[in-house]
Amino acid sequence: MKIKMENKKETLTAAEEQKRQQQFIEKARIYVREKSEELGRPLYACTTTFGCQMNARDSEKLDGILEAVGYIKTDKEDEADFVIYNTCTVRENANQRVYGRLGYLGSMKKKKPHMMIALCGCMMQEAHVVEKLKKSYRFVDLIFGTHNIFKFPELLCYAMESDRMIIDVWKDTDQIVEDLPVDRKYKFKSGVNIMFGCNNFCSYCIVPYVRGRERSRNPEDIVIDRFDRLLAQVQEIARERSSRFEGTVQEVLVESVNDQDASLVTGRMGNNLLVHFPGDASMIGTFKQIHLDVCKGFYYMGTPAE
Repeated sequence: MKIKMENKKETLTAAEEQKRQQQFIEKARIYVREKSEELGRPLYACTTTFGCQMNARDSEKLDGILEAVGYIKTDKEDEADFVIYNTCTVRENANQRVYGRLGYLGSMKKKKPHMMIALCGCMMQEAHVVEKLKKSYRFVDLIFGTHNIFKFPELLCYAMESDRMIIDVWKDTDQIVEDLPVDRKYKFKSGVNIMFGCNNFCSYCIVPYVRGRERSRNPEDIVIDRFDRLLAQVQEIARERSSRFEGTVQEVLVESVNDQDASLVTGRMGNNLLVHFPGDASMIGTFKQIHLDVCKGFYYMGTPAE
């Protein structure tokens, strides 16, 4: 059994850690592909979230990483090959719900020995909880807390390589690593992590003990991150709406020689979508029949059909 309860001495920058975890994503993808080939079907993963908006945001990260390594998302635990509970510990009944559902997962794992079970979140930051899991729920494969969720790809690989319970719970950290895969639940809204933890140790609140002291993200990083995500989302939506013309021949009015590549010209279809295709300045002002080869979101790459 692997147990890590001490503080971590961080030596990598956020960019270095992100690159390192990406390597573990590639490694885990191989394991998932091999198991999928062995079973003759895709592998499914189910993430269940208990608690607040912070947990919901963390679960988007978990889902993004699981999807990146090759799992298909499902809401049904009984068809999942990997089940992870992102837990809450604000109320005692939340803990009891987790224990009750773990009993059910244990019976499922007896029928599917290859099934993996992971636990993370605030509940795992309490030492007595981890001790109980070690004694009474030995079928759990992976346990980690709130401070090292960015190491999920690495821990996932360790769990896949081991036949024993992997436990990696940190007491605190000053590291913030955000640039990892995320599977947003909604296209029209998403949580934005600005800061983590809390310095106000109110007598009624457990947050500082399970989420750690305050640590804030760099404002410039937040703006860049949100812009990049927004742009990617807009491009995806545009691609979905525009790609219906892909593979067809459309009439295009040639407007100019392409600014980036002089061997191409740029024109517009009747719906105002841009098309880039091989040509020269003599085509400007004329209509051409163009085969739309590939949709790039905001524009098409094509070839003359004439």
